[in-house]
Amino acid sequence: MIGLGFKTIPTHDIYFRIPLRMMISERRWGESGRPIRRLGDNCFHTEHDLVIIRYLGDSELAQVRRRRWRKVFYVIDDDLMRLDDDRSVPEDYRQRLLAFRQKRLPDILDLADVIVAPNERILEGYPSKKGERLDPCYVTVCDDLRHFDDYQTIRILFPGSRSHLNDLAFLQEGLLRLSAAHTELEIVTYMGANAPVRLKGMEQIQHRKPLPWAAFQKEQQRERFHICLMPTVATPFNQARSINKLFDCAAVGAVGVFSRGGPTDGVIADGVDGLLVDHDVMAWEKAVGFLIDDMARAKTMAQACLDKAGLCGNPVRVRDFWRKQLDI
Repeated sequence: MIGLGFKTIPTHDIYFRIPLRMMISERRWGESGRPIRRLGDNCFHTEHDLVIIRYLGDSELAQVRRRRWRKVFYVIDDDLMRLDDDRSVPEDYRQRLLAFRQKRLPDILDLADVIVAPNERILEGYPSKKGERLDPCYVTVCDDLRHFDDYQTIRILFPGSRSHLNDLAFLQEGLLRLSAAHTELEIVTYMGANAPVRLKGMEQIQHRKPLPWAAFQKEQQRERFHICLMPTVATPFNQARSINKLFDCAAVGAVGVFSRGGPTDGVIADGVDGLLVDHDVMAWEKAVGFLIDDMARAKTMAQACLDKAGLCGNPVRVRDFWRKQLDI
């Protein structure tokens, strides 16, 4: 399906667009026979209902205000209400979110009847609205783990975006020690120039430039890794994240190492389909070393991770949620 100039971000895809793709028309003009039409970058509608995903531009706001809707849903996957004193995300990003919260969020909340979010902490920020909990779906899942059978390099991925910069900084001393102890390691991030200074210039550590969403999807489909690192430092913003990083693991065929007490608690079974590690850099170093020393066990856990992601992230679950909410 051709979007004809619509801009798509991950939130659009993993909460709505991918699971409902056969029901959505992205044509700007003409009839389509599909029950959902894309109104703008961030808006989708049926005959009676409107779905706003994350943002709302000026032209979109003007369009949606021209008619009365039976029900308006607002999908948000960040905890905007606890940002005032939380300096865990880069300051320029935090300021953009705060500006959005002040200038445009009131317009959205004036329209919205239902808040849809992946975490109860987010829903708690909108007590006057009805809340619906919805976990995201996966985009792709690795179809085989042959990269565990024939390798010379053990590949480790930190899949976090720039909003996870402090999480990577937490790991940096451990990554330096692991690189020195295991010359067979290759560690990849997508932090580019934003990577912590101490991790720059290291032969075993690549800091690739952040990619546009469509390009990142394609890279996930072709890249294969053995281990994914997903620490979430215990801050209000991090505690409200979704389980999406589990799906990043499954996309590249890796076993995931997650923070104990983070968003994947209750989803990941420690030692079965991933590792849950306390907030201590030495504990993380030990956990990664355990996987490096037993790659057969790592492969077994990676397969269990694929199975868990396939269960938790099935797009059918998200599609059924919206079919019920939108009565289609």
